[in-house]
Amino acid sequence: MDPERFQILINKHFDEVMSSEERLELDQMLLTSPQARTEFWRSSKHHAALRAWAQGVVGATEIKPKRSSPARLWWTLGILGAAAAVVVAFQTSWLQRPGAVAEGGASIEEMDALASEMVAPEQPSLSVAILRASPGVTWKEDSTALAIGDGLQPGWLRLTSGAVQIEFALGARVVLEGPADFQLVSSSEGYLKSGKLRAFVPEPAKGFRINSADCLVVDYGTEFGISVGENSGSEVHVFQGKVEVQPDHDLNRKQMLTDDQALKLDNGKVIAMVANNDAFLTEDEVGRRRVESERTGLERWKTGREWLRSHADTLLYFDFEKSNDWSRTLLNQAEHGIKEAEASIVGCDWADGRWRGKGALEFKHPGDRLRLSLPGKLFDFTFITWVRVDNLPRVQNSLIMGDSFQPGEAHWFISRDGSIGFGIRNFRNQWMSYKSAPVITPEAHGSWVMLATVYRGYEVKGTVNVTNYVNGRSVGSIITTGPHCPMELGTFEVGNWAVKPSEPIWAQRGYHPPNPVDHLRYLQGRIDELAVLRVPLTDADIARIYESGRVE
Repeated sequence: MDPERFQILINKHFDEVMSSEERLELDQMLLTSPQARTEFWRSSKHHAALRAWAQGVVGATEIKPKRSSPARLWWTLGILGAAAAVVVAFQTSWLQRPGAVAEGGASIEEMDALASEMVAPEQPSLSVAILRASPGVTWKEDSTALAIGDGLQPGWLRLTSGAVQIEFALGARVVLEGPADFQLVSSSEGYLKSGKLRAFVPEPAKGFRINSADCLVVDYGTEFGISVGENSGSEVHVFQGKVEVQPDHDLNRKQMLTDDQALKLDNGKVIAMVANNDAFLTEDEVGRRRVESERTGLERWKTGREWLRSHADTLLYFDFEKSNDWSRTLLNQAEHGIKEAEASIVGCDWADGRWRGKGALEFKHPGDRLRLSLPGKLFDFTFITWVRVDNLPRVQNSLIMGDSFQPGEAHWFISRDGSIGFGIRNFRNQWMSYKSAPVITPEAHGSWVMLATVYRGYEVKGTVNVTNYVNGRSVGSIITTGPHCPMELGTFEVGNWAVKPSEPIWAQRGYHPPNPVDHLRYLQGRIDELAVLRVPLTDADIARIYESGRVE
């Protein structure tokens, strides 16, 4: 990248004097150079700040722009305000502030395309561990149920029964058995209030610590167990390696335990014991339980799917159960749906779904997609899918996308930051955009999640309520008013978007890409269940569907 040339181009961009050739040249720089994207982001924030200052100084007074030399362009307040207004539109989309796009304004594509040209500051993960397995787990009523792959922030895990396998960010692994109350303190520390756990601490995770009410255990590269009774003291068992135990958190009383040694704390007394390996659940046993859980989970899903498949208002239902390896058509399994609404498989390969033996389709390449049609208008509806996200490289990563460019066209997608997005064209052919907060974190990539969006239209005239769900729980509702219209899916795609700017038909329909990659929205991951209903399901309905299909 030529820094001087790049500076001239971004100056022209904000001064609104770019030619189409210069626009393409700047696009190419932004697509190929991280440094260019970072500098563009900094410049945009600078202009936004100046716009805010300008509004405070001159209010609504219009100031005519005055051009200056290309070598060093300085903008007047009016130009800065105009440029920053574009940035504000970008920030609304990029930061996923829920709500509808303002009238007269940009489409979802235009706003998100601008976001694709900029690099937002990367937000550090707050997670200190990841939930890797949870065979047979039952969570206590005052605890949030978690899904495989969830990032775990500092806080409590409360189990009634079953077990969970936790992977700490710095490398330690813990198997926690219920009933138990365990607090995640940091990426290298936990607090066991009650229950049993077994810790596996490789060399890079040395120094891992477990606290209890009456002791501190510090690892020196080992495998150990600790149990805390509801009304009894802690027991520490070392199976391999070495740990330091500080009774009553008193460093002066510390003791070193090695292979097969154990101790029990009883009202301040330290009682030596022999380690009992069989008293603590191993990772191998968790693995065996998980295999059994997969078998029972698949059977549970097969029973539970009948509720959704046979629902009187289910229009589309695909269970992704292949009849053979060469099948290239998905039949609509909805009992009361339109049988002709079958999906053509283009490019996708068959793969394993949530469980071994469960079918799924893998979306990996730019051409992978399902293509199908669903006629009719829907004033209320529900979208549901089980998806495994492998990566989110695009501003919009398609779940369902129409391509009519007419009122009623709908787009359902996952944004690059992990938020759920839904957009529908209103009667004025403007996009109404609804987005959740970011909910699919990088830690969840590679794990199965259930996503749902419920659209309630015309409950009050001109009012729409859109609620997004992740793993059976609502992650927020958005209420808007304005010129809405019913959804008309027509011909649409799953996991992709049909638009190709090189084909004249799309320009004829009114699509003018704001950048060369705007049309690339293909999903990278797997889908193993998808449903569209013509009614808004309730919170209880969504929770029921998730419970019947959740992965342990």
